[in-house]
Amino acid sequence: QGGGQVLLITSAAGARPTPGAPIYSAGRAAATMLAKNVAMEVAATGVQVKHSHNPYQRVWQMLKENA
Repeated sequence: QGGGQVLLITSAAGARPTPGAPIYSAGRAAATMLAKNVAMEVAATGVQVKHSHNPYQRVWQMLKENA
């Protein structure tokens, strides 16, 4: 079909150390990097892969823009 979108919800905790939550922080960093790598891998197929650090504001904006 040639296209589609994938949205991963991540966290700003993946961009900096989070006291008391090293596993959570590492997991969020991994999700961010996964989105970036997969986006590069599938770009030629028309699939968009995005990640959002702030699901309460940016996700709704992204969904409205791509509806």
